[in-house]
Amino acid sequence: MEQQEHALISWLKTILPTNSLTVTPLSGDASPRKYYRVQNHETSYVLMDAHAEKESLKPFLAIQNLLKNSGICVPSCFAKDEAKGLLLLTDLGDHLLLDKLTNENADQSYTQLIDTIIKIQKININATYQIPKFDKEHIHFETNLFKTWYLEKHKNLALTPQENQLISDTINFLAAYLVNLPQVFIHRDYHCRNIMCLEDIKPTFNEDKYGIIDFQDAMIGPFTYDLVSLLKDCYIQWPLKMQTAWLKYFYTKSPIAQTLSFAEVKQAFELCGLQRHLKILGIFARLALRDQKLQYLHNLPLTLNYIMICLKDQTRLTDFYAFILNRVQNND
Repeated sequence: MEQQEHALISWLKTILPTNSLTVTPLSGDASPRKYYRVQNHETSYVLMDAHAEKESLKPFLAIQNLLKNSGICVPSCFAKDEAKGLLLLTDLGDHLLLDKLTNENADQSYTQLIDTIIKIQKININATYQIPKFDKEHIHFETNLFKTWYLEKHKNLALTPQENQLISDTINFLAAYLVNLPQVFIHRDYHCRNIMCLEDIKPTFNEDKYGIIDFQDAMIGPFTYDLVSLLKDCYIQWPLKMQTAWLKYFYTKSPIAQTLSFAEVKQAFELCGLQRHLKILGIFARLALRDQKLQYLHNLPLTLNYIMICLKDQTRLTDFYAFILNRVQNND
């Protein structure tokens, strides 16, 4: 066992004094964080080790508190050592939404998860904790990952000055549009691998069917952001007909959406998705090239496909569509 894991066990023994303590590594996510299942007699916990991130745990704890107080099922924190980057959390089990979805249960699952989005959007964005804003500067930073990591490093494209300008103009257009949409609390990674199915571990969670994880990067941003994260998920694809039906469900249930026309909400949904998927192409490429997490390369085609479907109907982005079609998609 690594030195760090010995240190983890020593810390756990100060919190859970017992001779019956087992610690098992869990598969991680796209971050440097590590997770372990801690079994103490009949009780199971998850230990989050974020020491490698060299970042404060305050965002995680603050967002966790906001979500929990709003009736969202998230892991509770039983113990913490902020200096060491350690949290002992509720164990939400092993069943990702991704592993449980079928054609038969998808509609019921997604309508419930859309209801949760609407509940999340009611969180007070002027809370004591200063939630970061998904502003123009952040949008530029995120979307430029597409240019740097996906186009230049993954695709090995030598971009012309005209192409660089086109990419810059597209990002400027998206940033100006997105910051002018209604702004709400957004999870920012609300997809099928960050949603846990809790049915097998009831009654621990009472009536909660789903638990939400990986929420520490929440921001104040566009009201359709979490919706497109869920419906245009980079790990699973649903037919356009089903996506549209769920978008209409959101439209009928969301007080914010009801202040706009359905066409306006759909455009907000599409352009939030475009920005998100451009960013994700960059992130997946970076994970593969820098971190040697090559499994994320398998998700690039679906992510690019979402971009192509969106751009095909965006009359103001025809030049960018042609660039993606000719220099990216046809360059494989």
